[in-house]
Amino acid sequence: MFIKNPGSPITKLDIERFEKAHHVKLADEHRDFLLEFNGGSPYPNAFAASSGVEVVISRIFSLFYHALGDLDGCCSEPEWKNALKKGYIQIADDLAGQRIIIATKGSAAGAIYISIDGELYLIAKSFNDLLRQAESAVGVELPLCHDEWMRLAAEKVASGKAGVFQVPAETLSA
Repeated sequence: MFIKNPGSPITKLDIERFEKAHHVKLADEHRDFLLEFNGGSPYPNAFAASSGVEVVISRIFSLFYHALGDLDGCCSEPEWKNALKKGYIQIADDLAGQRIIIATKGSAAGAIYISIDGELYLIAKSFNDLLRQAESAVGVELPLCHDEWMRLAAEKVASGKAGVFQVPAETLSA
């Protein structure tokens, strides 16, 4: 797997400070990813989860201060403080703007979900499982800023249709 636009290097101490400040324990796999890459955009990045939900990871958040999104900023938002107390933290976005969330407490700790219209759908059993699914996806990298792709992805998510995301040939020739 290739990670585009990784964040600035961080240390274990940075992660410990974050966890203490937000009263959260990150999954070991997620911690390892942050130490190696500190966020970024994975490639390949699209797959159909076993739950039938299609996922196109846009970016995985860095720990601190990143223009593309960071865990500290997310956890500081009022709407996420209650989610943190319940054991959920947003760790990424998908291309259609849906939130990718990891459970941090209880028997579901480490499981990855996508939030679509306020409902959570399981997409991976662990952080490494999320990366493995994206890495094993067959397909072509899609341009992240392509307006037509964004419209198609949003329609697909809104429709709730499962299966492999079919990309029109004209989208790839842009």
